[in-house]
Amino acid sequence: VSMLVNFLLIACAVVTFPRVNPQLHAQITFVRDRGLQLAIAATAGAFLLGLLIVQVVGDITSATPWYLKSTIAWLVAMGLGSFVFAKSWRKLRNQGVDPRTEIFNEIPRE
Repeated sequence: VSMLVNFLLIACAVVTFPRVNPQLHAQITFVRDRGLQLAIAATAGAFLLGLLIVQVVGDITSATPWYLKSTIAWLVAMGLGSFVFAKSWRKLRNQGVDPRTEIFNEIPRE
């Protein structure tokens, strides 16, 4: 489940990339045609969403006990991680730091 969601988010990132980070998008050297990028992202997104639905439905409807289902474990882990992230983000905002512009605005050099 986690890999499918991760790859689905990557497909979504391809769609939003020029709007979110136009400078980095301008440096793309592989598949520069925007129409082809969108077609690849849409195709990948559709297949990944279909696979995700099949995986989740199969997991939820299986005879396995609820505590052994990967979907439940993933949801709990993501819920806890999101809670910690939101709490940390809020703490930074209360300290006068805007994480979006002061921390995540620029990708570090490799």
